[in-house]
Amino acid sequence: PLYSSAASDVYKRQTQCCTEANEEGLHVWGHPFDLHLGTQSLAGWPKFLVRVWRLDSYGNIDIIGYGSCFLPNKPGETEFTCDTWRAKGTAMQESQAFFLEAPPKLTGADLLLSTEELWKLQGQTSGRVHFRCETILKNFKTLEI
Repeated sequence: PLYSSAASDVYKRQTQCCTEANEEGLHVWGHPFDLHLGTQSLAGWPKFLVRVWRLDSYGNIDIIGYGSCFLPNKPGETEFTCDTWRAKGTAMQESQAFFLEAPPKLTGADLLLSTEELWKLQGQTSGRVHFRCETILKNFKTLEI
């Protein structure tokens, strides 16, 4: 691969949950993440793969949004937004999404990593995820990146 992760795969499924919206109607997920990557080129720069889940009042858990965005490639504090979308289903699936609050889901996450396959999907917007993070770039000048 063009980049590598120093973190163990054990932590890649850890998440937090936000239960109430703030005064502006935003659900704030204000939890830190720590990510260490190594690269020797900007080609194939790593991306966040975002999946937004919902926990409803009945305890059901559904994916309500997918998105991807590149990690910041400049040092310092950066704010960026990742637009999310959900799969658009058949008329029957869309009526179930409306009445049963059960949106259609992708059959596998591999589709999110394949640009060619992703363009074949029909989707609709489902919101945005706002990020604020600090980026430290080490040895980029030395490696002439």
